[in-house]
Amino acid sequence: GDIIVCMDSLYEAISGLPEYDKPDALLPNVRGVYNLLIDNIKTRYGKWGTAWVIMGGADRYKRERLADELGAELIFCECSKEECMRRLALDEERKYRRDEWRGYIEKWFEEYVA
Repeated sequence: GDIIVCMDSLYEAISGLPEYDKPDALLPNVRGVYNLLIDNIKTRYGKWGTAWVIMGGADRYKRERLADELGAELIFCECSKEECMRRLALDEERKYRRDEWRGYIEKWFEEYVA
């Protein structure tokens, strides 16, 4: 009975593609559904129990602003850059796009603000 809002899962649901394949053309649609669900949480629309917003944002301001708007508690699931790279090396779904994903990981750790 919980509601889970996750951009990755929304991309999968809307596109029918694998987890790491996110066509740019669908971003406005995914953001629209995401924003609608966030509004549902803000207004407590529906009969769900707990809301979980899964967010990989490196920007502390955006994380804290959303948490404030929702009256939410931030839970940080720590993972080192080395562990992210290790998981990428083992991930068969991303084997043809590893360089691209290494760049994403590097960028996240460069931009992350605790």
